[in-house]
Amino acid sequence: ANSSNNGEFNGTSKHNAWVVDIEEDANEIPQLCQISFYKLLKPLFRVMAICGLYRQSTSMSTKSLASTVYGGVVVTLIWGNFIRSTAAIWVETDLPTEIFITRVIACAGLIQCACNASVCFQLCFTNKYQTFFQQFERNCQSRFSYYLGMQLDAQWLKKVVMSVLTVSVIFCVVNVTSSYIFTYGPFKASPNVTLNIFMAPFDTSSHVLIQVMIHITFIFTSAVWIFPISLFCVICLQLSRQFRELKTIISKATQKDGTIKMCLEIIRREHQHLSRSVRHANDLFSLMVLVNIGSNLPLICFLLYELIVVSYPFGLFLNIIIVFWLLITCTMVGIVSWFGAMLHESAHAADHNLHDIAISPGTENHRILEVYTFMAKMNGTPIAITIWNLIPLTKEFILTVIGVLVTYFALVAQTI
Repeated sequence: ANSSNNGEFNGTSKHNAWVVDIEEDANEIPQLCQISFYKLLKPLFRVMAICGLYRQSTSMSTKSLASTVYGGVVVTLIWGNFIRSTAAIWVETDLPTEIFITRVIACAGLIQCACNASVCFQLCFTNKYQTFFQQFERNCQSRFSYYLGMQLDAQWLKKVVMSVLTVSVIFCVVNVTSSYIFTYGPFKASPNVTLNIFMAPFDTSSHVLIQVMIHITFIFTSAVWIFPISLFCVICLQLSRQFRELKTIISKATQKDGTIKMCLEIIRREHQHLSRSVRHANDLFSLMVLVNIGSNLPLICFLLYELIVVSYPFGLFLNIIIVFWLLITCTMVGIVSWFGAMLHESAHAADHNLHDIAISPGTENHRILEVYTFMAKMNGTPIAITIWNLIPLTKEFILTVIGVLVTYFALVAQTI
């Protein structure tokens, strides 16, 4: 067996089986604050910490305990707002259809935010963040990764984080502003109707402290709705980028005649490390994705129903706000689905390059075994973020969701 193209990696032949001596780094596992990937995401984590959605340490230090109490207060506040909104549906009787549907929409949005806050709060008591970043640093940024030229691009990632954070903050501000406009906007046709919707079951003349608490909750619910998905997008982008870089390496390693210029086993192991990072990312986000998709799809249906069937009493201005919320909700579903599907496609993209490898009658057995092992991984279980470990986020899933929404829209349109 020849290992001249393997650089520092040794290939030895034992009983006609090719063995690549790739030893795991024996270095001590770094602390979370020392990991480069985590440090580049620090601005996003700081904003999440301000909103009560993240704390770095799982210890019981004074600072950590204060962050835990603060996060618990935020979760309690958001769940309390959902309970208030749900009570408003049942306390009052003989509600007009348009008011009832609007309150149901408010409840659907608030329960998503409450569940998201609970998931983020629960993650702070686990080591899932730490496991993901440590595994990524140890295996996907090892000396073998540097040998393949797959080191973390700090400048690119920093730009991505700041861009995503900027868009998220703008998104949050616009959503909070639209909520205030919806509540106090100039609705001449229905005075105080939206104020009643958002203050219910409290009277519009309730104590100013109650109004202030409800309006503060608007800010936290918007943050809970947006920033966890921002973290999801950044991690998906980084993993997708590394999978694409690995695909490029495989393309360059395959000569025009289909022969391999370097040991494929090294590349396969690097792909396996990235796949393991996707699995740990799935442990982080699968429940969050379930909450996002599982609540936003019914919310889209309710918004379409209100816009098409019962929007006539509200007037033009309020209909514009409803359309705006519909677009935001569709955008959130689209972002989660698209970035998840992009990660899945990147993870399986090298499959086409493996089919370009020439296997002739004279090909050594170890080469055939390397190719078949790699192809079995590519054609096996989808490497993807899933909805609660049940449904992978793929292009087929996006088409299914679009088909369901189009069918619902057609059915609702027939009722006009």
